[in-house]
Amino acid sequence: MRWTKRSTPAWWITADIAKITLGRFWDRDRIRRDNFIAICKAVGITDWQAIAESEEFDGELEVPTTPTNRTDWGEYPESNVIGRAQELTQLETWMVREKNKLVAILGMGGMGKTTLAVAIAEQIQGEFDYLIWRSLRNAPPIERILTDLISFLSNQQQNAIPDHPKDNISLLMECLKKNRCLIVLDNVDSIMSDRQAGQYLPNYEIYGELFRHIRDENHKSCLLITSREFPQELSRLTGNRVNSLRLRGLSTQEGREIFDSAGFKNSTDEELQPIIEHYAGNPLALNIVASGIRDLLVNDISQMRMLIQKGSLIFGDIQDLLQRHFDRLSKLEQEVMYWLAIVREPILLQELTTCLLSLESQQYLSNSLQSLIRRSLIEVTPSGYTQQPVVMEYTTHLLIEKICEEFKEMESGTILPTKLFNTHALIAATAKDFIRDAQVRLLLLPIADKVGKQAIAALLPKLRASLALQSGYAGGNLLNLFVQLGIDLTGWDFSQLAIWQAHLRGANLHQVNFSHADFSQSVLGETFVNVNAIAFSPDGQQLASGESRGQIHLWQVGSGKNLLEIDGHTDIIFAIAFSPDRNYLASGSLDQSVKLWNVKTGACEKILLESTGGISMLAFSPDGKTLACSCGDRTIRVVNFITGECTRVLEGHTNIPRAIAFHPKEPFLASCGLDRTIRIWDLERGKEIQAIEQEHEVYTVAFNPAGTLLASAGEDGKITILKRKDNTKKNTQVWEFAHCLEGHTNRLWSLAFSPDGHSLASAGDDFTIRIWDVEDRECLRNWIGHQSRIWAVAFSPDGNILASGSEDKSIKFWNPENGYCLQNIQGHSNAIAPFGFRAQQVYTLNYDEQTIGVWDIHTGNCDRTFSTHAMNSLQTALSPDGSLVVSASLEHTAEIVDVKSGTSVATLKGHTTWIREAIFSPDGTWIATASGDKTAKIWEIGTGKCIHTLAGHSMPLQAIAFSPDSKILATGAWDAAIGLWDVDSGACLGMLQGHRDRIASLSFHPDGQMLASGSRDATIRLWDIADIYKGKCLRTFSHRAVKLHAVAFHPNGKMLASSGLDTEVRLWHVETGELLRSFKSNSQVDWIWSIVFNEDGRFLVSGSEDGSCQIWDVATGNCLQTLRIPRPYEGTNIKGIRGLTESQKSTFKQLGAVEL
Repeated sequence: MRWTKRSTPAWWITADIAKITLGRFWDRDRIRRDNFIAICKAVGITDWQAIAESEEFDGELEVPTTPTNRTDWGEYPESNVIGRAQELTQLETWMVREKNKLVAILGMGGMGKTTLAVAIAEQIQGEFDYLIWRSLRNAPPIERILTDLISFLSNQQQNAIPDHPKDNISLLMECLKKNRCLIVLDNVDSIMSDRQAGQYLPNYEIYGELFRHIRDENHKSCLLITSREFPQELSRLTGNRVNSLRLRGLSTQEGREIFDSAGFKNSTDEELQPIIEHYAGNPLALNIVASGIRDLLVNDISQMRMLIQKGSLIFGDIQDLLQRHFDRLSKLEQEVMYWLAIVREPILLQELTTCLLSLESQQYLSNSLQSLIRRSLIEVTPSGYTQQPVVMEYTTHLLIEKICEEFKEMESGTILPTKLFNTHALIAATAKDFIRDAQVRLLLLPIADKVGKQAIAALLPKLRASLALQSGYAGGNLLNLFVQLGIDLTGWDFSQLAIWQAHLRGANLHQVNFSHADFSQSVLGETFVNVNAIAFSPDGQQLASGESRGQIHLWQVGSGKNLLEIDGHTDIIFAIAFSPDRNYLASGSLDQSVKLWNVKTGACEKILLESTGGISMLAFSPDGKTLACSCGDRTIRVVNFITGECTRVLEGHTNIPRAIAFHPKEPFLASCGLDRTIRIWDLERGKEIQAIEQEHEVYTVAFNPAGTLLASAGEDGKITILKRKDNTKKNTQVWEFAHCLEGHTNRLWSLAFSPDGHSLASAGDDFTIRIWDVEDRECLRNWIGHQSRIWAVAFSPDGNILASGSEDKSIKFWNPENGYCLQNIQGHSNAIAPFGFRAQQVYTLNYDEQTIGVWDIHTGNCDRTFSTHAMNSLQTALSPDGSLVVSASLEHTAEIVDVKSGTSVATLKGHTTWIREAIFSPDGTWIATASGDKTAKIWEIGTGKCIHTLAGHSMPLQAIAFSPDSKILATGAWDAAIGLWDVDSGACLGMLQGHRDRIASLSFHPDGQMLASGSRDATIRLWDIADIYKGKCLRTFSHRAVKLHAVAFHPNGKMLASSGLDTEVRLWHVETGELLRSFKSNSQVDWIWSIVFNEDGRFLVSGSEDGSCQIWDVATGNCLQTLRIPRPYEGTNIKGIRGLTESQKSTFKQLGAVEL
């Protein structure tokens, strides 16, 4: 019996082994003894005990191989090679003995190029340090392939992948020179043009650059490609360690193996030879022909020979054969073939059924599939039904031709519901991202190119006339074509159409009429912002996310549909968890509350905790009876979530506990915190039983499923693995250091063990996710995809998906085995923050676009935009003379930009982590920056030189302000302290204490004798700094329990403005503390992040998370102007829209849609 990777899933369930473990087994890596025994049993090996219990066996199985061998087979197919002994010998000679740099396996479609490549790669893998297999069947951009190759061949050590492919190629070549690597690129012809041999598709020419470098440079590695044709770079040169093997057809003896497996074992070579020779020994053609003889000619080979002799069956290429067979298929079978070509990956029966429109097609789908299997036109895999690449390519081309023909017919006639344009979706909006990208490249864009904009645009009115209120994919197909072509749809009418499988994320659809349209299975843009917490439901069907505005979202895993949206809190949600029975969702926020939600209705069932400080983490106990919460008051509280009773208060941390984790099997809890400790708690007694000191702050902890390991990570970016000490007494736990995992380059916020306990995921401030082999202590994968800090990672309960939530406003779903990003849900806020008011113009930062906008306050128009030249600007400031802008960035840098030219002037480097704020001194001499590395720096503008680093805070800095004479710098931090510093010397003049939470904003009085501070403790304090060393607090303003974002003195010094986590700007009398007035607008419906007065104080501008800026008349409180960047669906009519959840409709409106 032969066991292959492809057959693995057939016995995977029997073995009860995780897929990752099987991957390690296939890769000849070490596996545990119990896993080895389970695999042996599953495949029928009876003498496993003799092997496993031998004296030499120490509990781990090591397959004899070179210790440094690492393999990544991607999604390569099963190898079942027929014959080809001579070819295998030749390939081994070239690739191993002669050490060729580049080898190509060439041949017509169906000749077995991929099968041979698999066979030779398996045969010689031990000769290479690294082996990686990637298929180009879906024509992936080279950036994706290069990222995969570099990450794997650098042992996942390459965190930053350059943006330009040529730089990536240089990095790859360094890997190929350092180690002996085998790279296999299958189906290279997928990126080749049909129009001219050897030429590439548009935008794929850079692959040729890669091939040239591998061909011409000296290195110790080998690239193996399969293709129907030689790329032009290689056709000009063979020899010089470059060779190609053009596959011949199978011999009669080899070909008869195919006929034998089809039931023709009694046929003679003389009977089969004419057939095999007629089809040039093409293995795929012979499979199809053998099926045809069996099903159509009733096993009569002689009839087949007669047809060949009469010249009735001409064979020039596999395409000829496929065309004849396709023409013989029933309409239902053709329908299924087209769908399989669209889907482009294995699909299960029930999923395929939902794609079909007609009841007849659904009823007879199983019969159609069985017929296609018998004809050898489709394959069955453990993941579902699919097509061979050459069949898929043929069917795709045929579908494109048919659709284009239909466009010509539809120009002059009625559009029938049975048209392929209506019965088939050209792209699947809910598909995995890389599949949808391939559908766009290989189906949608070729049709758009052939049909043309004019014909596509002319179809809409006919579609509304013929298919209004009817089911089908035509409306969605048309809208997807419009979006891909970039057609301005302002004012267009799609009312009453079925708009299925439309992918509208990233599309701008202004003033479009979608009234009474059906948006079933379509994907819209989303409005969420920074994702700080995520959790899978116990059945893995849903994912909950908590974000920085206090909202909770519930997503359908797979489709990415927004099922539920809850305005849950008034501050950042850092903690979210499902109850084990799936009925409830708990959330914890910096608003100091823990709430319990009904998953079905979104209703708040009860508030479990309040006023315990911000909640940083919560977790349900394994038995589902209690909920533990780590609180800002330095306690951990254990609550009965049914009754709401707090049953335990665990005290011991001397600073905020950042994370907690229940032991999976015993009544213990682990916690970690900013006090640089990991603590183990006995929950039955409510006692701390161990405190483990660490060198740095610890932000995350996680037990493995067995409860034998405890992982932690934090400020230093290292993962510490603790193991339970042997011989520990019953009902006690003592943990000791086991080892460290190193590779991340910045702090870590989240860890998650896979359900089988063999893998550990980690993520944080270096924007990467790493997957670690817990036993071997190796980094298996390093995923680069997020553009900002990653707050959370979580495995699905079955371990087949890893989800991540990031500050880049995205949730990503990953395949843990191959590292593919399955789906990306991208949020959108359009938030703009005003930071300068000069000469009747307002300067704003657009967070999403990372641009500076210059607005006319009278017209409300944005007259000009220019780039911040930073990837993740958090805040910007305008120089006193208006000539420069400085941006504070998550990238640890501050960027100075010339306002007139929009060009970057200088980059300030020196901080070791994110910069929260950057400002100019009033005299225009200095720039000050406040950073998460707990320091502020003062920079000389002219030279970009750092003249002082100000260290004295114990936590990250949030706010800074210069005194009007530029001699004093004030700093505010998360430690609730305010530092005062001499600018000339860098000396600390004093620390102001009094606030109970982090400092959010600082502002000096125009006379320099007073300082205002706004804090997340919901108070404003005015400090007398005339005597700098006393720093007396003059008065405190209560901000009505609303946490502060910004404070700013009026230019006359008599008033102070403030804003926070609500929708109002408040104006205070400085001397009396009286609230003079509040500015509130119906159009500004979200938190107000920033406020700025103009030079004479007549106007104040406020900027909100909802993407609007309001200009206020300070004297009257009237709103004079609203500045807003048009939202994606601005003014679009969605009255009577169908096929969306209430949450999706709400999102549609938040992004600008209306009901008219």
